[in-house]
Amino acid sequence: MKKPLPTVPAVCVYAGRDGLSHLADVVLPALAQVTDEDGKVRFVGSTGATVMGFVVGTGPTGEDWHRASMAGLSIVVSGSWEIEAGSGDRRQLETGSVLLMLDTEGQGHRAHPLGDGGCTVLGVGIDEVTRAAFTLLVPPK
Repeated sequence: MKKPLPTVPAVCVYAGRDGLSHLADVVLPALAQVTDEDGKVRFVGSTGATVMGFVVGTGPTGEDWHRASMAGLSIVVSGSWEIEAGSGDRRQLETGSVLLMLDTEGQGHRAHPLGDGGCTVLGVGIDEVTRAAFTLLVPPK
């Protein structure tokens, strides 16, 4: 029997047909690690990234509603933060959590770091092919 490919749980923020932003639990495909005969490791199943960088936030900011400037991933490196969708859904994202941002249209979301320690997030922009594939993971609203 073939072993299933590994996956990574994530929260996705996306624009619904109703114009509001929504949150959904999704499962992202993980890379398969392959060791070649020469001992070199390669990864199969890579997706396209366009930009990346760290964002460091300290304390609650009460940010206004905003949309993602590009589709991408936010991976919490340290601390925690909360995201709020226009639908009223809220999620707290702790260290190690992954947020898939697909809300480049519509109302957008609000987000702020939690606690006094702030939060550090690694942001990774994804290309259009990856965005299209990840969009298929989101339930229609």
